[in-house]
Amino acid sequence: MVSATAVDLASPRTVAVDRAPAALQARLAAAAARHRAGDLEAAEPLYRGLLRLMPENIEVAHLLGLIEAARGRVAVGERRIRAGLVRCPERADHWSNLGNLLVRTGRLEEAFEAFRESLRRNDRLVDAHANLAGAFLADERFEAAEAAARRALELDRCHPVALANLGGSLIGQARYDEAGDPLNRARQLGRDSPALWLNLGHQQLAEGDVASAEDSFRRALALDRGHMEARKGLGLALAKRRALSEAESLLEAYVAHRPEPSHAHFVLGHLRFLGGRHVEGIGPLRLGAERPAASAADGSTYLFDLNYLPGLPQSDLLAAHRRWGARFGDRPAFPAAAFANARQPDRRLRVGFLSPDLRAHSVSFFLAPLLEQLDRDAIEPYAYANVANPDGITAQLRGQMTAWRDVWRMSDRAVVDLIRADAIDILVDLAGHTADNRLTVMAHRPAPVQATYLGYPATTGLPTMDARIVDELTDPEHATAHASERLCRLDRCFLAYRPTIYPETAAPPALERGAISFGSFNNLAKLNGEVVELWASVLRGVPNSRLVLKHDVSHDPGVQRHLLGLFARNGVQGERLVFLDRAPDFLSHLAAYGQVDIALDPFPYNGTTTTCEALWMGVPVVTLAGGHHAARVGVSLLMAAGLGAWVARDPAEYLRTACQLSASPKLLAALRGLLRQQLASSALCDAAAMARSFEHVLRGLWKEWCIEGEIRRPSQLRSEAARDRQLELSDGIHQGAIGPAAGPPMAGGTATESRSWL
Repeated sequence: MVSATAVDLASPRTVAVDRAPAALQARLAAAAARHRAGDLEAAEPLYRGLLRLMPENIEVAHLLGLIEAARGRVAVGERRIRAGLVRCPERADHWSNLGNLLVRTGRLEEAFEAFRESLRRNDRLVDAHANLAGAFLADERFEAAEAAARRALELDRCHPVALANLGGSLIGQARYDEAGDPLNRARQLGRDSPALWLNLGHQQLAEGDVASAEDSFRRALALDRGHMEARKGLGLALAKRRALSEAESLLEAYVAHRPEPSHAHFVLGHLRFLGGRHVEGIGPLRLGAERPAASAADGSTYLFDLNYLPGLPQSDLLAAHRRWGARFGDRPAFPAAAFANARQPDRRLRVGFLSPDLRAHSVSFFLAPLLEQLDRDAIEPYAYANVANPDGITAQLRGQMTAWRDVWRMSDRAVVDLIRADAIDILVDLAGHTADNRLTVMAHRPAPVQATYLGYPATTGLPTMDARIVDELTDPEHATAHASERLCRLDRCFLAYRPTIYPETAAPPALERGAISFGSFNNLAKLNGEVVELWASVLRGVPNSRLVLKHDVSHDPGVQRHLLGLFARNGVQGERLVFLDRAPDFLSHLAAYGQVDIALDPFPYNGTTTTCEALWMGVPVVTLAGGHHAARVGVSLLMAAGLGAWVARDPAEYLRTACQLSASPKLLAALRGLLRQQLASSALCDAAAMARSFEHVLRGLWKEWCIEGEIRRPSQLRSEAARDRQLELSDGIHQGAIGPAAGPPMAGGTATESRSWL
C-alpha cells in the first residue's frame, strides 16, 4: 500500500513572526497558501525572500526545507529541517514533517524514530498519528497502520490523510469491503491529495479495475511528481495490463530509491520472468517473495516462476515448495476424528472443486467435459468458486454442479466453515500455485481427503494435501521422490479436451509464402536460452523459414528487443521473427494459427492448452520429452492424440522432426484437414473414459480414508544421493516409456498455461 502523508502548514508561526511587521506576516501567509496548493515553484522564492529578512526564523527555514526536499534537493532540505530541530526540539509538528521526508527517501527506521519523537512531545498531534500510519503502510505493517490511522481519527474523524491511510491499511489486509467507507469519506471531503488518489488506485487495482487504477496513480503523480509510492502503484497497474517496459522502468526506480526487499522487488522480478529474462529476474523475485511481509500469494508466484528455470534440480523445487508449506501451510487443522462423514466406502461422495478459474479460462476446456460425464449416482460435485469476475462460462459450469458456493473474498476461516457445513468428502484443488489460489484454505483441512489436480505442473508442498492426480507419462515412478503428495496416476489421459467455439481451419501459410512458418503461442517466460538455441537451429535448418510468436507480452518493445538479441546471438536475424499482438477475442486467437505451419513446444516447461489448440486448428506440434512433469506434458498430450511420432527424445531428434515436417507442404496441407478429426476421436477428447478413471482414483482414496483414517504417503526408501543420481539419468525419455502411438496411453499434468500474480 502507499504512504499517505500530511504536512503541518496550518499555523506557520513563531515568536519572531508574531513580532514581524504585518507585511511580512502577509507574505508568509501567501507563501504558505501556495505551499498548501502544491505550487512549490511559486512558494520557494517567497520563503527564500522571507528567510533573508528573518534569517533566525525557524518556521520559515523549516517550510523552505520541506520545499527543497519535495523538489528533489532532499539532503539540503533535511539539513535545514534538522538544524531547526536542534534549536527547537520541542516542535512536534516539525518532527512529524521530518518523518514524512524520511519515509519519502525510504529510510523507514529513521522515520519511525522521528514520529516517536513527535508523539513523545504531543501525543494528540493528529498529523503525526496519520503520518505514522503512512510509514507503517510503506513498511507493509498493515495492522499497525490501521491502529495508527484509527487513533488519528479518534482525534479528528474527518482527517483526510488518516481516512486515506485507514483505507490503505484495510486493503493491505484484504478487507476490501471495509476499505471503501474511509476512502469514500476522504473523497467527499473534497481534498484532492496524492494520498487519496494513491489509495483509491490500490483499491481499484484490488478490484481488477486496472484502467481506473492507472488513472488514479497518474493523478497522484500529477499532484506530486516525486512521490515514489505513486510511481510504484503506477508500475503495478501497468504490469497488470502488460505494459512491461514502462512498468519495469518505474519499479526499477522504486527499488533503487528503496533497496530494502519489498513487494516492488517481487513484481519487478516477476515481470522479468514474463519477458523470459530469468537470470535478471530471479534475484529481485526471491528478495520480494522471501521478505517477512510477503503474502502466501507472493510465495505462490515465486514457486510458479521457478518452474520456468532450465536446469533447476527437482529436489530444489520440492524443497522450495516445502518451505512455502511450512511458512503458510501451518494452520490449525481438523483431526480425522472430528469429521462426521459416514465411513461407507461405496456410498455417493460429495466432491468439492475449489478454483478461481471457473470462468473463460483454459481450465474450463478440461473441467467442463469431465463434469458432464461424472456419474451423479457416484459423485455430487460442489463448486467453491473463488472467481473475481464471473462470465458466461461460469454460468455453464454452475449448471453442472449440485451446489455452487461463491467464496471470492471470503476469509479462509469462513470458507473452511462452509466446506465443513457441506460435509464434503473429498476436496479437489484446481489451481495449485496459480493466481488467486486458496491453498491456505486447504491448509486447515476442511475435508477428510484433499487432492490437487489440473491447474499446476508441480507439487504444492502443502502438508495437508494428500494426493496429486497425474499419470505415468507426466510423472513416472521416479517423480514420487519429488512430490510432497501421494501421486495418483490415472489409467489413461487425465485430460478431456473440448474447445467451446472455434473457427474453421485455414490452409497452411507455406502454400502462399513458399516458406515455412514455425510458431509458438506459449507464455514467453518459457523461452529460455536453451529453447532459443534449438529453435534457432530449426530456423537455420529450414531456409527462409520464420518464427511467429504470440502471447500477452509479445507486443512489448522490451520483450521483443530481448528475444531479437537472443536469436541474433544464435545466427537468426530479426526479420525472421514475427510478433503478434494479443488477440481481441478467443476466435481471433485461434484464427491466428492460420499464420503457423508447425508449432514448436518450449521446454522444460511444455505447453498444454496451446498444444491442444494448435492440434485442433490443424497445426502439428513438435515436443521434447524431459525428465519431470512440466517437461513431459507434451508427451502425454501427443501420445493421447495418437501422434507420438512428434515426440522427440533429444534436441537432435527435435530438430530432425521439425525439419522433416517442413519438407512436405503437401503433408502440412493434408494435416489441416485431418488433425481435428484425429483429435476428436482420440483419447485426448474421450471425456467419458476420463470421468471413469477420475472417479476410480477418488473412490480409491475414499476407501483408504474409511479404513485408515488418513491417506498414507509412500515411504521414501532411497537416499538423497540415489534420488539425485536417478534425476540425472532421467533427463530424457525411454522408448519403452512412450510406447506405440496407437491406443490410449496414460496421461496427466497441468491444464493451464502460466498464471500468477499478474
